[in-house]
Amino acid sequence: MISSGTPVLTHVEKGKEIRVPLHTDEKSEQANGTPSLTSVEDVTANQLADSGVHNEEPTFQRNLRYAKQLLMLILATQGHVNLGMIVSWSNALVADLRVDNATLLGTQIAFTDWEMDMTGSLLFISTASTFPFAGWLVARVGRRRPMMLFCVPGVVGWTFCALASDQKLVLVGRYFTGVSAAILGAAVRTYLVEVADTGIRGAASMLPEVMKGLGAIAIIAAGMLMPWYYLAFMCGAQILFYSCVIVPFLPESPSYLAVAGEEGEARRVLRSLRGPAVSLDKEIQKLKEENRRSSSDSSMWAIFSDSQVVKRILIITGIFFISNFSGSEVIRVNATRMLQTSGLAMDGEKSTIVVFSVLLCGNIVGFFLLDRLGRRWSVALSLVLVAISHAAMGVYVYFDETDNVLATVDVVPLESGNMTSRLNEYFTNQSVSTKDFTWVPLACLMLAAFSANLGVAPVPWILSVEYFPTSIRSQVMGVSTMIGNLISFAVLQAYSPMQAAFTQAGLYWSYASVAALGIIYTFCFVQETKGRRVG
Repeated sequence: MISSGTPVLTHVEKGKEIRVPLHTDEKSEQANGTPSLTSVEDVTANQLADSGVHNEEPTFQRNLRYAKQLLMLILATQGHVNLGMIVSWSNALVADLRVDNATLLGTQIAFTDWEMDMTGSLLFISTASTFPFAGWLVARVGRRRPMMLFCVPGVVGWTFCALASDQKLVLVGRYFTGVSAAILGAAVRTYLVEVADTGIRGAASMLPEVMKGLGAIAIIAAGMLMPWYYLAFMCGAQILFYSCVIVPFLPESPSYLAVAGEEGEARRVLRSLRGPAVSLDKEIQKLKEENRRSSSDSSMWAIFSDSQVVKRILIITGIFFISNFSGSEVIRVNATRMLQTSGLAMDGEKSTIVVFSVLLCGNIVGFFLLDRLGRRWSVALSLVLVAISHAAMGVYVYFDETDNVLATVDVVPLESGNMTSRLNEYFTNQSVSTKDFTWVPLACLMLAAFSANLGVAPVPWILSVEYFPTSIRSQVMGVSTMIGNLISFAVLQAYSPMQAAFTQAGLYWSYASVAALGIIYTFCFVQETKGRRVG
């Protein structure tokens, strides 16, 4: 709402009048989180950019430009295929060791349960510990160079895994692959939100999750054809191909170039990304203006002395907490165990393929919905479905443990006769066992997995990039995602203790309760970024 007496600029677009204030004071700037506008030129540039007008760019040309951007960003996210392989490679390792525990070098290898758990936990530990450094690296050298440098720890890690003669070398390899995942994740997620147009930024931000899902399924399928050590070599080769063949042909982020003072290169990249209709001077001026305040002192102490930065980190931390303690990461890692404890035994490889396929479907649907529903509504819809699925799963497990869904009903005949005896015969000792509903645990877990990847699982990663301006984006994103990985590690370690303390049914109900509270949290605290410029 524009208050009376405020000077406005009126822009007519296809019969629709857009009215925006020419001046905003510092209080309004703090309220809505956008830089103050001081001239007609600045207002016009911001309004047209946010509405996607681009000086009356024809719809066909804009859609064609969006398609070209998405194709380029699909290439940029091919490294996340390897991140999916990192996550699911341990499944192929476990499956092979149950049949033949021989290594490539001819030695025998055997894992204790603790060591096998550590092959997954080390990923979270190494990724979490590396994210702050990764954020600093991306801020210092740009977005594209780290997308090439991540191959160094990645190749080292996969080589250790492939040539491992004992379990300790496998754990060392898993640590290095976690380091590479942190560097790539910080660089690519920052790159996506800075390169993509506002109208497709949500879809672009979902691409890493889609690629991770494809990588996870690919490594499981390949694991049916070759042993785990050859899979490790294949993963290392994929990293080298991405870093050495694909990334060198990608442009650097124009936001980074503008803030770093490389205006000539920034203009060239912006022209190819935004098309001929956009005013490059205004676009670059906007990028500089949006980062004017934050770039004056981007030291870690100055960044975390800003109350708005701390507030947004806390909001993102809350979403990470809700995402993990509503079961999203637990399902991804422990789906087979959860299915077995609920009474439905499935082959390990089949259950893993089913789980990751459903996760991938959730990401694909989220790819199409995120820019239409927005971040808040996507998270809310996701949590509603997660709460329903976990609540239903808890009910099933509870009655399965008591071995009856409906209590036995006995009818005592009050008089002799045909009707009474028939009723007695029908109702006596009738019950419905959970054996009649063995499809319920699979349906509930698959709905929970699909729903989580629809919104609540990927959105905190997206907001950790969108919430902050260019000059501090990667550093703060590194800290936020470090916290997210530590929460993921904590919830995975707490799975067995929570199961023992709450019972299996109580565990599912606790996940449903967190999801229900998360809906309220989302509408109270999460700021919508759909259609708005990042930062």
